[in-house]
Amino acid sequence: MFNYKTLNTIFASLGLFYQGICMTIALTFCALLIGTILGFCFGILNCNKVKIKIISALINAYVLLVRGTPLYVQVLIFYFALPEITGVNLSPFTAGMIALGCNSAGYVTEIVRCGINSIPEGQWDLSLPTSLFSKDFIGFSYII
Repeated sequence: MFNYKTLNTIFASLGLFYQGICMTIALTFCALLIGTILGFCFGILNCNKVKIKIISALINAYVLLVRGTPLYVQVLIFYFALPEITGVNLSPFTAGMIALGCNSAGYVTEIVRCGINSIPEGQWDLSLPTSLFSKDFIGFSYII
């Protein structure tokens, strides 16, 4: 049975629905930006060509920790535990943004590392001499 009271409630809540959509899009964009930047940096530092043992061990521990715990637990840690440890209170938006960004950074790190490590050694050897004489590394990007 159709109830007009329910329909009025839905139309009255459209403003809140719109605010929720805008907040979700902003949170997604910020977390994606954090995750992509950190993930690319960690992935490049963790690939076989650039591998530094201590940095690689720290990145591997980070990726193992992030990928091994549920996202919900990470959000709770950033919102409740981090302010207790550091004394800095975070807004729910900031805590969620940091938690989602750090979580996606762990996955992007592995994607970038595996992508770089999948390039055959012959292509690396061929790309380096051709890119030495160009200022914008066109040979490097074309061959790889």
